[in-house]
Amino acid sequence: MLIALSVSGFARQDSSVPFRLKAFSAIKAGEDVQLKWAVACNLDFANFDILRSNDGLNFTSINSFSADRLRCLQPFDYIDRSAYGNVYYRIKVQDKDGNNSLEKTIAATGKQILETTLKVIYPIGSISIMLEVLSSIEGSAELIVFNNSGAVVKSAGVALIKGVNNISISSAAFSAGIYTVTLISPEGKKSVRLLQR
Repeated sequence: MLIALSVSGFARQDSSVPFRLKAFSAIKAGEDVQLKWAVACNLDFANFDILRSNDGLNFTSINSFSADRLRCLQPFDYIDRSAYGNVYYRIKVQDKDGNNSLEKTIAATGKQILETTLKVIYPIGSISIMLEVLSSIEGSAELIVFNNSGAVVKSAGVALIKGVNNISISSAAFSAGIYTVTLISPEGKKSVRLLQR
């Protein structure tokens, strides 16, 4: 069952700062999370970067845009359709000189994860590949990479959290070809194929 959650964060009231968040909230919008915020801005324009985390520590950008002073007078909102489990958000505001304001972190609950899934998000480069594991439980798992002949080329134990797990695996020793990545967890076995170029 999904839990409706609304958490607000209020920024410091420092008039020497050219911009600041006046209010910031995250609420359920069906199975998605809707962020709403208002900003006090004394700039001609500002760059906004919406940051998301699944552990409250490591944040990645999920959307960015610019707004002029007139637009900053109106409230902002953004619907995150890729939020799973417990998620954390921050809004980073930057002026044209590169000065940043990073405001308070707020939490919300995204889509419920009903079963463990495994997918390749994107290749980071020639030396590593990023995997995304959506896990409905917390526990230990084993990650095994097989080459096209079925031989194991890499094996590692991983600790899964309940929610979204991003796992980077080194592919420096992989030659070009097709590989199968298998995750064995308490919920069973999941596999995905990847192409190494």
